[in-house]
Amino acid sequence: MRNIVYREEFGDDWPLSNNEKRVLDFNQGKLLDIIVPTELIAYLYSRMVINSRQRTILKSMANDILQNQMLIDICRTTSRKNFLKIIECLKISGQEHIGNILRNGGGA
Repeated sequence: MRNIVYREEFGDDWPLSNNEKRVLDFNQGKLLDIIVPTELIAYLYSRMVINSRQRTILKSMANDILQNQMLIDICRTTSRKNFLKIIECLKISGQEHIGNILRNGGGA
């Protein structure tokens, strides 16, 4: 197995760190309850964090909890670059406190 090492030239186009994933895992229950997805989805699409198919699926989901679960899954599997865009979209949509949880940790 080849050892993959981060290099500066990759910038933020790199997977999330274990710590960032731990923050998502630790705060998942809280995030499911407090994210307001409607406006956020539009911002994520306009910033090319999610694609058209993902946006359509998200909008077709029955409630906020299901949408938030998918958004958290997207956060967990995206690049660090997109993770930072997600935090910015949270801020723009009036949910800066949630971005702060993702950026700084926080407690459930």
